[in-house]
Amino acid sequence: MSEAQLQDMFRQADDVEPPLPPHFVAGSLEAGRRRLRHRRTVRATTGGVAALAALAIAATAVVGGTGGTSGVDRGAVSGTPADVPGQHQEVPDVPQNAIALLERVSLVAGQRTEQVRRDQFIYEKRQFSTTVPTEVNPKGEIVGVSESWDSVDGSKPGWTVMPDKRGQQFSGPTPAEADPSLEGNTTYTYLTTLPTDPSALLATVRAAVAARPGPKPGDRVDADQEAFEVIGGVLNNTMLPPRLGAALYQAVAMIPGVTMITEVTDLAGRPGIAVQRVSAQNGDTSTWIFDRKTYEFLGANLTRLTRYSDGDRFAKTSFAILTRAVVDEVRQTP
Repeated sequence: MSEAQLQDMFRQADDVEPPLPPHFVAGSLEAGRRRLRHRRTVRATTGGVAALAALAIAATAVVGGTGGTSGVDRGAVSGTPADVPGQHQEVPDVPQNAIALLERVSLVAGQRTEQVRRDQFIYEKRQFSTTVPTEVNPKGEIVGVSESWDSVDGSKPGWTVMPDKRGQQFSGPTPAEADPSLEGNTTYTYLTTLPTDPSALLATVRAAVAARPGPKPGDRVDADQEAFEVIGGVLNNTMLPPRLGAALYQAVAMIPGVTMITEVTDLAGRPGIAVQRVSAQNGDTSTWIFDRKTYEFLGANLTRLTRYSDGDRFAKTSFAILTRAVVDEVRQTP
């Protein structure tokens, strides 16, 4: 499927969507549970699906903010979400499995109250650590804190402040996103054009995977992992519109092989709970971390089989979102 055909699958949206009503979210979750129960029954009668090994690794994460309309995001936070009274209700007890965890995360995502305008910017501050070849950096790793300002609708240039691959500080403009997509240059406004039915959304993600160059769709070794990683890229790139956020996590619950890790610690030392998927093809691992009490998305830990001059080995990237907020101008902070 071509990029143009894929774009035709998206409905147009002129305005940013309002928060998803709680009763709508609850109804959607119940519908999702019925579909998942049916799918598990079918699997049981046909022999089931081979379980993927869960690679328990330290993951990264931190905290998201909320948006505002008059300058900066008045609900933005730069500590754990539980530190902010009245921001989110805490949900007791620990989910029993990945599907139960994703249901709770979906409910939280659907009730967010950011007010985001097209002419604004998503500000983000994150802590990160990433493996690089020693010929690039003798330490074999780049660690630091980055700041970014990305146009809500992609029409304006942004700005980035971060260490480059040699560890030297870089500060400069980033180009506008003329052709946003699911594959790395996602914008907030673009996400409002995606389906908010979980099944339709997952079909859209799978269509994007199938449209990638390389093997034919039926020849892909682990298309489920590719779909999981596409969604992970969306979580990495920007805030989620409430309706899309609720649907996105429900869609993830439909991907086979997703497991739960009950005890993880992020790059900033915060305790979390995670969902994870390990590639059946090469052992690549994606781990997404959520706050244990509020189920806010905190960050991720990724391992990728990478070719180096001295052979193939796993490279690790970890990030912790310290602040995510809405501001009116480039280089403005909450």
